[in-house]
Amino acid sequence: MKDIILCNGDTVMFDPAFGPAIVTMTGPVKITGSGLATIGGKNICVMGDHLTVSGDCTYINGAFTTPGTGKLTIVSLLPPQMLPTISAGNKPMMVKGQKFIALFTRLSPAINPAGPSPVPDPTPMLPGNGMFMPSQFQVMGG
Repeated sequence: MKDIILCNGDTVMFDPAFGPAIVTMTGPVKITGSGLATIGGKNICVMGDHLTVSGDCTYINGAFTTPGTGKLTIVSLLPPQMLPTISAGNKPMMVKGQKFIALFTRLSPAINPAGPSPVPDPTPMLPGNGMFMPSQFQVMGG
């Protein structure tokens, strides 16, 4: 099935729900394409480029309502997001696809302010999802 090829600078969006936690991205997250081929002067994204994506966020988790901070990363792509039969420099090209698997990693804990003393959130990591938002819509692969 044909899908839009991802390019350098395309936006990465993470779903707000990571298990019971709600994350809020603190700024835009972009993917850096390292493929040799270009579309509109931008390098295409190839397998492995997703591993360099990282975004800062704040989060809350249930009763832990004073926000903490964390980092969002892409753990793995799902098969429709890779085109193994079409490669650039012997690496499969990446396409928009549907959702990818992401990971929230806590940097500083959210706090439950209720009670006599604040309690930090003990959750170190949570799985979630995200998707790519391409900047071009003309060139497709598949």
